[in-house]
Amino acid sequence: MLCKLPLKSMTILGLLLLSPWASALADIERETAEKAVFAYFALTDSTPDFEKWIKETGDYKATAFANRKLVLEKETERLKTNFENYALKPTVIKINSNARVFVTDDTQNNKSIPTPALEVNVKDEDGKAKQKILNVRIDEINGAAMPYFDIPYGNESIALIVEEVKDFTNVKLSDEKYEVIKEYFFDETLYNSTIELKLRPLSADGKKPLRLDLEERWLMLADVASLKLTYYDRYSEKDITILSYEAPWFETNLDKNTKKTSE
Repeated sequence: MLCKLPLKSMTILGLLLLSPWASALADIERETAEKAVFAYFALTDSTPDFEKWIKETGDYKATAFANRKLVLEKETERLKTNFENYALKPTVIKINSNARVFVTDDTQNNKSIPTPALEVNVKDEDGKAKQKILNVRIDEINGAAMPYFDIPYGNESIALIVEEVKDFTNVKLSDEKYEVIKEYFFDETLYNSTIELKLRPLSADGKKPLRLDLEERWLMLADVASLKLTYYDRYSEKDITILSYEAPWFETNLDKNTKKTSE
């Protein structure tokens, strides 16, 4: 069982009908992973099995036997307090990941996903309209029907599904944005970049796990609160913002770590 208390199942519409599934292999920091686990249990009205969770971590297994009791007590208290605080005030989950980007035109990328706010044609040398596309590869998940981040919970896993990420893997560029980008991306070479995602957990399914990528994973659905794609230009030694997005419901002038519901 994933947790001690009975789980309240919440429906994630359409998940079982979509394939293939592919994982977003981001380097999830411990704090981020813990917050994602807290979100899952808060959404399913349940409580983590703190002792099981701790004992199944690599850090605990690497601890000397004489110190394990003390470590277990301290970690249990820490996780319990943090979970209670999260349950009282849910916040967005921040994930930083590597990405690779390149630019093509629409004749080379027929599967581009339009982003209306950025959708403006540019012209080629003959004066004909040619749409430039910013292609983003986030931890090798581009083209996935249902991208997810793998969140460890002891020996178990939670799939943090962010379907909305697909909207930012092939973005139509405006004239203005393309003029900025072409100064740094000279050809269709993959350029290393970084991406910061802030995700709002929406729902979780605690009824039973689903087998994804040969492993059983519990499901949690999130949407994008904000996104920032940055390229480090080694010549100017500056971070260049290539793409940014903020959801209309996300706070802009208050604490951005606080979830703002759209109701």
